[in-house]
Amino acid sequence: MRQHKFTNRKSPTEEQSGHLDHDRISGQCPSRRLSCGMENYVWRNYGPETRPPGEWVRTTGIISVQGVGDNRDAVIAFADAVEASRKKGLRFGVDLAAEDIDNPEKGLLVVGGAESKGFFGGRTIKHWPLGYLSEKIVSEIHDELIEKSIPIAAELTGIHYDRAQPEVKICILAPEGHGARDRERRRRAKPT
Repeated sequence: MRQHKFTNRKSPTEEQSGHLDHDRISGQCPSRRLSCGMENYVWRNYGPETRPPGEWVRTTGIISVQGVGDNRDAVIAFADAVEASRKKGLRFGVDLAAEDIDNPEKGLLVVGGAESKGFFGGRTIKHWPLGYLSEKIVSEIHDELIEKSIPIAAELTGIHYDRAQPEVKICILAPEGHGARDRERRRRAKPT
């Protein structure tokens, strides 16, 4: 059995990525704790690299995707595909879809997508249903953006690689002028 030596100095992975190596800190062997193949970390943080093309600003803070536990296998498959895409320099991220096209206020689904190269060099995008957004967020986004025909998108901010309790974090994006601060100013200026 291989021995793991944990010290207080940063591991090479931490120095390169700036992310904390939780396995080194906890003293646990990653191979016993993680079952999805991600051996150097539990959390993987992403950001603007996952934004769709165009000029976008964050219109919400970081949001946890709900219902991820029900789609556990899809989330782990998405996490593995994201890591493979990232290493190859391919695109990956999340998208939002209306649960009911006629009534978008009923809910927004979060769908993950990752690009992969085929055998002959062709690129394909695979999609996984990850979960949904909470009613409060959907109501707020619908009333302030969707109802006014303002486009929205999503940015993948983090994935928790753990088969028992996976977690996906995102931010909702909107065009310039509809960021979180702009929306808050409009709410305050609105007469009650």
